[in-house]
Amino acid sequence: MDPKKLYSEHCFGDFGDKTPGHQHLVHFLQSVPDKHNVILIDVGCGAGYWMKFAERIGFAKELIIGIDQSSSGTEALSSEGYSVIAGDIEHIKCNDNIADVVMSNGVIHHTKNSKKAFSEICRITKPGGLIMISVYNIWNPYFWIVHRATYPLRWIYWNLSRKILPFLSFLLWPLANAGALFSHGIWIKDFSKVQVLVADQVLTPYAELFTKNKLLELGILNDLENIHDGFVKRMFMRYAVFRKK
Repeated sequence: MDPKKLYSEHCFGDFGDKTPGHQHLVHFLQSVPDKHNVILIDVGCGAGYWMKFAERIGFAKELIIGIDQSSSGTEALSSEGYSVIAGDIEHIKCNDNIADVVMSNGVIHHTKNSKKAFSEICRITKPGGLIMISVYNIWNPYFWIVHRATYPLRWIYWNLSRKILPFLSFLLWPLANAGALFSHGIWIKDFSKVQVLVADQVLTPYAELFTKNKLLELGILNDLENIHDGFVKRMFMRYAVFRKK
């Protein structure tokens, strides 16, 4: 299984206005003091939606860095003048203690080793820096239906034929839109975006589910201070904000 190839071919992009369903991220970024002078790193930036949002609210473009394993996503952002690093977030190609603020929205649950990915995020954050992590919520039935119950389809994709994605996407279009309505309050008309959503939530090899304790335990293991935590809209995901001691 090669998640890098999957996400390079189907980079998780802009599905419309994400802010209504992700107010935790909006509030987090808006609350950062002296935005123009801090280094912000988006780990798992995809097509760069939140990097562009951060720039719009006052973060300096030259101090915003995106990290993603999708070569198509990082190449597109680089062409727009953003600083990007293509690579595995379990082995981030950055020096220690370089970022004032690190965000990772819906990413570490797609890694083979979420503890390693989280520790890498901590490593690149300066002492006193802020970290915002959001992950799948184990108590939401959505993922038990969308990822767990679709294992046979995922097995076919990874072991028999990658050509089934268009067929699966057409077949799962109603389910994909039900998920998009549930999580973001949007209806996806573009079939290519439906394929991206199916790749990200059905065919992705890893989709780890988190309880509150499991998420906060990552902070404890890395000697972080928990600032606050909660749920994303409709308990679709959960998040936590930490400060590195």
